[in-house]
Amino acid sequence: MKNLITISFLLIVTFTYSQKISVTKIIESYGELKLSHSLENQKMFFNSFPNTFETFKATFGYSNTGQAPLYDNHMEYIKAFFALDSLPLSTQMNKWIEISINGKWDADNVSFFQSYIIKKSLEYPQLLYDHLSIRNSENIESYFYFMFDSVHPHILTIPQEFDFIKITDSEFYSLIESAHSDVMNEKGHGH
Repeated sequence: MKNLITISFLLIVTFTYSQKISVTKIIESYGELKLSHSLENQKMFFNSFPNTFETFKATFGYSNTGQAPLYDNHMEYIKAFFALDSLPLSTQMNKWIEISINGKWDADNVSFFQSYIIKKSLEYPQLLYDHLSIRNSENIESYFYFMFDSVHPHILTIPQEFDFIKITDSEFYSLIESAHSDVMNEKGHGH
């Protein structure tokens, strides 16, 4: 029993310490980015940004335990993350997808991030399709679920930007339909 408690304590300390390091890296790299929008600084900031929805929420979100470390300054960090102009769009799209998978709408910071996901998805639907089509159906549906999710869904129909998928890949399009339907039904807006 003592070993289990010791291991649990070490895991908690390690997780907490790694989260602090991650937040510190984000803060430092953002500071460098504000000084110079160089490729090197953009890479440093991009690489320090969370890679999953869980770590995004742990860094920028709010939960029943309180505010995450960067909750108050979320807008400036998220805006900067989506304003990186020297990194390949393909690399950025991949990370946007990674963060969005398993995402669920939440007020404030998550919805602010989600607004950029919607914008970029509609701006680059072919690139989004290219990156998602190599993933499993669960990830595809999860991405679109996050894109459509809201306390009061405002994307009432599947955007026409994805019509080309309906023609070229009906199986993929059915996953978009399923995610959209799930959100609408769960939020009381089912057809």
